[in-house]
Amino acid sequence: MDRFTQFALAAALQAAKDAKVEQGGEDVGVVVGSGVGGIITLLDQQQVLLEKGAGRVSPFMIPMMMSNSAASQIAIRFHAQGYSSCPVTACASSLHAVGEAYQVIRRGEARLIFAGGAEAPLVPVAIAAFANMKALSASKREPAQVSRPFDRNRDGFVISEGAGILVLEALESALARSAHIYGEIRGFAASTDAYHVAAPEPEGTAIVSMIKRALTSAGMIPEDIDHNQSRRTRPRLRS
Repeated sequence: MDRFTQFALAAALQAAKDAKVEQGGEDVGVVVGSGVGGIITLLDQQQVLLEKGAGRVSPFMIPMMMSNSAASQIAIRFHAQGYSSCPVTACASSLHAVGEAYQVIRRGEARLIFAGGAEAPLVPVAIAAFANMKALSASKREPAQVSRPFDRNRDGFVISEGAGILVLEALESALARSAHIYGEIRGFAASTDAYHVAAPEPEGTAIVSMIKRALTSAGMIPEDIDHNQSRRTRPRLRS
């Protein structure tokens, strides 16, 4: 397995243990996204080809390199024979995976889904490419303070690696299993700027549309949203 797949499988094992999930079945699925997939494997095998010839390229290169290899390995480990998918939407891949899994469960096509994402892009060519497109932070702050995605003065991201996997299921199923419930997904929507290969559309029209559709999907209105973590009241449903 490529490094990103190893991360994904390790995270899935932890999630399964926490959720008390031991085995899959036809009603268990996997939706795990990745932006670049097995880029480490691709570069390693390119070097093998150049140094040792075509006959020494690994026959496992393709299944290791594919972006959906993480979802595939999780499915194999848990014998999850249900819905399987791999969103590849750059930085939104993991969130799209969670949203897609939510929609699949809501349609009744799966009882439980492993959902999330994994990435392992720490190779010189990827770092150089992100740096040259001015996507990486150039901050002179202390290292622990450089990653500031929600700061007004953010100036780019900090490239990293890892995985995050959730176990999603219908509320009734979770309650019946006495599962530890961390949160509830009330709605989901997605949009595309359709503006530029890297820059966001300056007016934010697609984002506004997506937020409105997400609220509609959840049966909520803007006044129902509160980011204050100390608030414990359940959001009221729109009549």
